[in-house]
Amino acid sequence: MSEWRALPATKSVLAEQALKLCEDMKVARKEEKLLTEKGSPQTVTFELPDDGNQKITALRAVVAARAFKGGMLEGKDPNTVSVPKEAGEGASVDVNVVFVKGVSMATMEQAVEHMYASDIELTDASVYDLLVAANLMGLEGLKALCACMLSAPSKLKPATVCKILVAAHSAEAPALKEACLAFLDSDIKDVAGRGGYGLEELPADIMAE
Repeated sequence: MSEWRALPATKSVLAEQALKLCEDMKVARKEEKLLTEKGSPQTVTFELPDDGNQKITALRAVVAARAFKGGMLEGKDPNTVSVPKEAGEGASVDVNVVFVKGVSMATMEQAVEHMYASDIELTDASVYDLLVAANLMGLEGLKALCACMLSAPSKLKPATVCKILVAAHSAEAPALKEACLAFLDSDIKDVAGRGGYGLEELPADIMAE
């Protein structure tokens, strides 16, 4: 087991997400019945403008219950939650297609997996992209899981704290951002002069905090 998974904060998030998955699946079942009554498609297609307009499908009721903060519930057209709202050049115009900009097929595969299983395998190579996708798609459980990994003592280090801070700021992950700022506040006087933080690369709005 990865060190960060053994931390109390991670165990708490995983327990909460397991319970939430059960509740969300009840919501998904109701949504499935509604879609059946309306004669609406039971699947939804994600199209990825920044990865060759590749597509991946998922059960529409599950996506409605688990993602986009309920924006697809009650049979709402999936394309209303697209990020961005407009289709790119060469993209589909089907109302049952959700466009997700800035996300690769590999990342979307894992994001969809999280909708069905709550927990997924995170790696140093995937966690940043998944944090972005989680924020775009309203997957708060996945965002919390990514934050647990990135805030673990083995991950939050002088060489990585600035990269993690920028990611947390961009993905609107306040707890992770607070952990990064606290780390900087506690150690910056000792190590800033050694150039390990990359402070000069931090956006001005973060430095103002």
